[in-house]
This record gives sequence, structure tokens and C-alpha cells, in this order.
Amino acid sequence: MTKNNLKSKTAKGLATMSTSSIVVFTLQLLTTLILARIFSPEEFGIVSAVTIIISYTDIFWMMGIGPAIVQKKKLDNTDIKTGFTVSFIFGIICFVLVYLLAPYLTQLLKIEEVMILRIIALSFILNSFGVVSLSLLQRNLRFKIIVVKDIISTLSYGFFAIFLGILGFGVWGLVIALLIKYFVATGIAWFMQPIENPLGFSKSSFKKLIHFGGGYTISRFFSVTANQGDYFVIARTLGAHSLGLYNRAYQLMAIPAHLMGQVIDQVFFPVMSKIQNQNNRLSNIFILLTTVFATIYLPMSVLIFLLSEELIIALLGEQWIEASVPLKYLALFLFFRVGYKICDPIFRAKGFVYNRAVIQIIYAMMVVIFSYIGSQWGLIGISLGVALSLVCNYTIMVIITYKLINFNIKDFLRSLIPVILFMFSVIPFLIYLKNILNMTLTNNLMVVLLIIIIFSAWAFLSFIIIYFMFWSEFTKTQVKIVVNYMLNRIKK
Repeated sequence: MTKNNLKSKTAKGLATMSTSSIVVFTLQLLTTLILARIFSPEEFGIVSAVTIIISYTDIFWMMGIGPAIVQKKKLDNTDIKTGFTVSFIFGIICFVLVYLLAPYLTQLLKIEEVMILRIIALSFILNSFGVVSLSLLQRNLRFKIIVVKDIISTLSYGFFAIFLGILGFGVWGLVIALLIKYFVATGIAWFMQPIENPLGFSKSSFKKLIHFGGGYTISRFFSVTANQGDYFVIARTLGAHSLGLYNRAYQLMAIPAHLMGQVIDQVFFPVMSKIQNQNNRLSNIFILLTTVFATIYLPMSVLIFLLSEELIIALLGEQWIEASVPLKYLALFLFFRVGYKICDPIFRAKGFVYNRAVIQIIYAMMVVIFSYIGSQWGLIGISLGVALSLVCNYTIMVIITYKLINFNIKDFLRSLIPVILFMFSVIPFLIYLKNILNMTLTNNLMVVLLIIIIFSAWAFLSFIIIYFMFWSEFTKTQVKIVVNYMLNRIKK
């Protein structure tokens, strides 16, 4: 693939996946708002607790086969058949194990819903049919199909969760809707990327896939520990009600971060795999993405921090007001939550999956330890413990990335410092504006909307100042590329 052709496909993929992220983000947000008025914090807490176990088991039945198929330089039909067979067999094994061990696993999390865990475990078998198909779509940069899958599966979850919730299914409404989402996503991936005669096995192919997949699996295990460690601590120390509150707050904060992480993973991982030996091009992508993320997420974190109570009341209702506490402190560190995801595809493209696993071990240990220490102060303490872990993890990832691709440190700092200065300069103004509006308006949603509008205007002016006075010529060039491409897409 030529350099220009790769650039074109990357730009199209980025535009497509970004559009998808906005659509899916909107759908998930609307679903969250509606479901919060149908289901209780305890019901969300039960599903969140069960999901902890499912997340861990997902790692082992997948065995990193999907990413290995994306990353492998030369892929043949034997690899595809071997990958499908291994994923399917491991999916069945994990389902049987979870089904048999469900009574002990639920006791570990201090919940009683054994049958819920057993039913959700069916997702292992459902998802095993789509792993290879989805990986091939990603490898071939067929992002429009992935977009369709994400949107339709999200819609299906929202529709059935709301419908079953209204009918009074309770927590089972969320469980059934989740299984339907998996079924729809797998069905679309399989239909759009079918695999003829998928069963087959090659020992040599298995060894090659599992070498990469093994390192990825270790990394994923500790990644899940990092992402679910705080949930586990809350389930053990504070109970399902607190876990439900924390889950909704975390989801509101994590939706934009998670979706941008998907864009990075699904678009840039296959692209970076194709240019894995070209450090200069990898450095350009890394700094460009850092600039974009800093510009978006640092100001966003300030807004959510200052408006956490108003947002929770306006979006979820007054019964969820306690969720504003974890939302406030988690949102303040939003950039670190998404920033390290830029480094992940670089590690995998370079084949440094075992190095990444070591970092994930450190990160996971920090999340569990800091969360447990913080649990003495309730959800505030746990939120701050998670935030501290995010900052440490981001710092480690950037340092190792520098050693891998030797990016320009000055350009990297120039992409961050101006936005950080703007963020701190605007805080006093926003606090003053919030106090004035709260005294004059009683509608929380109106307060939020007015502050966002005024802040957006201020941010636009500040962006112009930053662009001309602080950013380097390199950063300006990258911003021009993005803006020009977006304008051309709009014209078309």
C-alpha cells in the first residue's frame, strides 16, 4: 500500500469512526438518561458486579486472537480457520467454567444473583462467532461496516432495555438487552465478513497467533483489573447501591473517553502496524493525537468538574445526586483516562505486547491498592485513588513511548502547555458565572446549557490565540491537515 493511499484510508477511517463515535456517544447518553429513570442504582450495581467476572473471562476465551490477526504481516486462510476454532472452543470452555463456578464467584462479590451470571455467560459463545470476522474488517480498514455494527447494536440494547424495563422486568431487562446487543453485533460482523468452512486447526499457525496473543492476553488481564479494580473494591466494601452510583458516574465520564479509545484502536492500530518501522511517521501521529485530545478533553474536564451536580440532576434526576461526587473527581482527570490510549497501538504495532503487559500490571496494582486505601473515605476516596492511578499510568506510558519512537519532546510539550494554561485561567470565570446563574435560574439544565455556550465562545477565542502565539509550526501543520480534510468532507 502506497504512502498516499494509506494516508487517504487513514483519514477516511478517522472521519468515519469519529462520526460513529459521536452518534454512538449520543445514543448511549440518551439511553443512560432514560434507563436511570427506569432502573435503580442497586439494579445497575448488580449488573456492574456481574460484568466484572465477565470481563475477566472474556480475556481468556479470546486469547488475543483478534489483535493477532490484525497485526500479523502475512495472513492466510489457515490462520483465519485456526483463530476461529480456538476462539469458539475457548468460548465454550469459559461458559462451562463460569456456569459451574457461579455460586462461588457471586459470593466473592457479595451478590446473590447466581442465575444472572450464568445467563450473561452465554455472551462468550455468542461473541466467539464474531471475533475473527470483526478482526478481518478492522485489518482491511472497512470502517463503515464497523460503524454500522456499533450503531445498530447500541440501538438494539437501548430499545430492549427501555422496553423490558417499562414492562417491569427489573434487572433482567438489562441482562436480556445486553445479550441481544452481543447477538446483533456478532450477526452483523459475520454477515459482512463471512468465513467459509471456518473450522480448522494448524499447530504452527496457532503458535504464531498465540505468541502475540499471549502477550496481549496478559496485558488485557491487567487492563481489565485496572478498569474493574475499583468496581471490585466498591462491591466488596460499599455494596451494590454505591457501585450503581459509581457506575453511572463512571459511564458518563468514560463514554467519550471509551469511544475515542475505540477510534484510536480500530483506525490507528492497523495503520500503525503497516508503518511499524517508520518512527518519524509514528511520532507525527502521536503528537497530533495528543494535541487533539488535550484541546478537547482538558477543557471538558473543567466543565464537568464544576457542573457535576447540575449535570447529574439534569441528566439522571435528583435520586442520583450522590453520583455527582465520583463524577466530579473522575472528570477532572479525563485527559489522562483517554491520553494513554494513544500509546497502546504504538506498543502493539511494534510488537511490544509483553512490555505493555508489565505496565498494565503496575497500573492494575495501583488502581486496586489506591482504591482500597481510598475506600475508607467512601466514593470520594476511591475516585481520587483511581485518578492518581491514571496520572501515574499516563506518565509511564509516555516515557516508554518516547523510548520506542523518539518523538520530539518540545513539540509534545507545546501541544499540552497552552491548553493547560487556558484551562486554569478559565476556572475563576466559570465559578463566578456558575454562582450568578444558580442565583438567577432554577432550571439546572438551563444553567448547564448557558455555561457551555459561553464557555464554547471563550474556548474558540482562546484557541485562536493559542494557535498563533504558542503552537509550533509542526502542530499548526497537523491542525491544518485535520481542518482542511473536515472542510473537504463537508463540501462533498
